[in-house]
Amino acid sequence: MPVPDSIEMTKFGLGSSNKPYLDTPSVVEKILRDALGRVIGMRERQLQGEVVDILAEVDQEATALQAIFYGEDDRYQAKPWHPERHLGKSLVERSGLGGSTQDAVYRLMLKLVLDVMAAYSNYENDERDEADQEFIDTIDNTLRPYITDLV
Repeated sequence: MPVPDSIEMTKFGLGSSNKPYLDTPSVVEKILRDALGRVIGMRERQLQGEVVDILAEVDQEATALQAIFYGEDDRYQAKPWHPERHLGKSLVERSGLGGSTQDAVYRLMLKLVLDVMAAYSNYENDERDEADQEFIDTIDNTLRPYITDLV
């Protein structure tokens, strides 16, 4: 049986028909892919000669993602699982993230972004072991554990 999307979730009284439901893997994956696309776009802008404050932009992405996944962004339908006291605690204790629950999603997002940037750097510097497809696989495989932890 396929995982239901946001529209399917409303049939069970979960979520809102006008907001993406954060308990849907396809919604979480799209949020992460869009954010990573913006991160890769930062590097592309640098390569085109633009001065880019990578640290500030990465901080902005991680902050925005924490607000989304802690259920503080009104564009998304969250459930009681998403606030810091639940999701943050799970990330810190069960997922081995450690540290404070207050910024657990932020730190997880920083790790994700840094993992992707390292893979992108290896790709740029021809320091990969396999063909170009490996970079794409690395990005895809990098996303999977984060989606599992956040949903």
